[in-house]
Amino acid sequence: MLSEIQNWLKQLESRARLLNMLTKENNKGLTWLRTNQHKSIKEKLKKGSEQFSSQGRLLSHASGENSFEKWPYDFTLQESDQENQLIGIRLIAEIDLSGSSENCLLHDFYKILQADADVKLLVIQKEFKEGFITATNEYEKTMKAYKHKLKSEILLACWITSEDRFAFKRYSIDISYAPQ
Repeated sequence: MLSEIQNWLKQLESRARLLNMLTKENNKGLTWLRTNQHKSIKEKLKKGSEQFSSQGRLLSHASGENSFEKWPYDFTLQESDQENQLIGIRLIAEIDLSGSSENCLLHDFYKILQADADVKLLVIQKEFKEGFITATNEYEKTMKAYKHKLKSEILLACWITSEDRFAFKRYSIDISYAPQ
């Protein structure tokens, strides 16, 4: 699933580069704005997740999709059985492209780290790749300290604004803690 998600983000990257190229050529305001980025990523996750197979039924939820629905994550892909009983969470995503402080981003990372999901995605934004490297170093320290109770995979994706591209880091988490 991580490869598919990474490919979807690469597709959005190509679109953003094209928009930015057109902007420079035509002096038009077509750049991939932060509000559009957030919405585009959630839409891509929703549309792409329809291809996944399931024993029962997959249902996706995006925060802000309906004014009456609140979800703990920006995007959630849940799996239900034939009787519509929740049997698991396949994917959760937190998307913060606002250039938030490191403390806010670390808070989002904590949210995905403790989630009961097979796959976890965190999308952030940095001006330069060095900022992403610094952030991943901090996240890795946290992952080593955290007592994992579930196997999962994590994809960190960072929109590098100076390069108009995504950078990625993938992790496979094994169970490191079993309650006595």
